[in-house]
Amino acid sequence: MTSAEIGGLIVLGLNLVAVGTAIYKLGRAVEKFEQIGTQQAKEISSLKDAVSGIGDLVTKIAVSNVRMDEMAMRVNRHEARLDELAHGEGFVLLIGSRTAKA
Repeated sequence: MTSAEIGGLIVLGLNLVAVGTAIYKLGRAVEKFEQIGTQQAKEISSLKDAVSGIGDLVTKIAVSNVRMDEMAMRVNRHEARLDELAHGEGFVLLIGSRTAKA
């Protein structure tokens, strides 16, 4: 075997080592990407749960706001009736008044 052939075999061997190293590194990179993907899937799942919980909370707040608005309208109606009564208007008939029917 000539020195050129030996040199060629050495270069070929070094190239094989380099290719093997590259394949190994790619394999590790793929593993890391798979781990990252798994971790992200878990985080996305927990975020979905959190968003669902927030959605439920927003619904409860909206229902409470509607109830409070309805109660505010009722309070306003009662205040208007009290104002009418305070000014002598409204549904109260005095005993013995001319408008009272006996």
